[in-house]
Amino acid sequence: MATGSLNVAHLVAALDVGGVERQLAERFRARRELPVNNHVVCLLAGGFLADEFEKSRVPIHVLGKVKKSDIPGSILRLVHFFRKKRIHVVHNYLADSNLWGALAARIAGVRVVFNSQRQTLGIEPYYLVKAYPVIAALADRVLAVSNAIADQVNRRCGIRRNRILVVYNGLDHERFNHTDPPAELGKKIGLRENVPVVGAVGRIEPRKGQEILVQAASKMRNGDACFLFVGGGVDRERLEAKAKAAGLEDRVIFAGNQSDVLPYLALMDIFAMPSIGEGMPNAFLEAQAAGLPVIGYDDGGTKEAMIPDKTGILLKDRSPKAVAAAIDGLIDDALLRKRMGRHAREFAATFDIKAAAAIYERLYYSAYYRREFPRPGLCCGGTLFLDGGNVLRLPDAKQ
Repeated sequence: MATGSLNVAHLVAALDVGGVERQLAERFRARRELPVNNHVVCLLAGGFLADEFEKSRVPIHVLGKVKKSDIPGSILRLVHFFRKKRIHVVHNYLADSNLWGALAARIAGVRVVFNSQRQTLGIEPYYLVKAYPVIAALADRVLAVSNAIADQVNRRCGIRRNRILVVYNGLDHERFNHTDPPAELGKKIGLRENVPVVGAVGRIEPRKGQEILVQAASKMRNGDACFLFVGGGVDRERLEAKAKAAGLEDRVIFAGNQSDVLPYLALMDIFAMPSIGEGMPNAFLEAQAAGLPVIGYDDGGTKEAMIPDKTGILLKDRSPKAVAAAIDGLIDDALLRKRMGRHAREFAATFDIKAAAAIYERLYYSAYYRREFPRPGLCCGGTLFLDGGNVLRLPDAKQ
């Protein structure tokens, strides 16, 4: 089959601030090797990051909520969209889009369908976990963001490992060349001067662990350390009230959602996020690219987003006491912080957004034009490494 430009639809719930949405926006900004016409399809609404996609001239289509009371109508709207735009490849992200997107794509006759698993199954809705074998059968392959997630999908859902591919997230390293914060930023958000700053970036919700950090603040030996939370979410007001009730309002700062988190990372000395359910926590990669030692909890793909004891500390216990002890240890040892930060920057450099974008494009082209899917392997560094040392071939778009 002669090759040409591909129309690819990327299905997400919304364009809120999150690892999936940021990663997708950065992939679109990266240099493209092949002619791909990307479309972002939101099942619910637009969101905070809509402008980031518009900068890349990627059209955004909001279909409206997939309602339980009108599931057939919602699916038919997707089918109509796929046919109208002549979509060649559908790539679904996160829970609901895996189900509705794959089903609609098959009805519409879309040639290639990829589903994604970007977080642990333990935080997915129960009905989706139970239906996962059926959902996966609708897709040509499941794309996981870490080996931990791929193994979980294989083990818990019975999906054969040769139907699961692992593609790591990537970073735009040009953004990290100048990470000094504006001179007045710390003062503006209420950070005290000349004190250690422990930070976290992400949605403020129970599984991310910000509440554990607030509890850890009152248990630390270094009682002058400040905590900086970047992000919004369902738990922000409750957590702010809890910090105030504990007398920590001058030590715990909530900076809210930020389209650019790098100036805030530059204010931090340590990045700590004892989260659960992570597939490949992009916030950890960004923190390490900024030269920060990281503290995380051994769950999901977090272990693959750092090098334990070299770029940071991987905890087996996420209790406030254990988290406080880990933070105190790094605050007390400036040389260790510096060494871990240096190794962290080197480690993060291996995660490149241009390489990730190229890998996805090659997957789309190879799957659509040649119906070729690589055997299980790890995608990183611009090359897809497969069993037996084979490398996924790059189709010539000019054929």
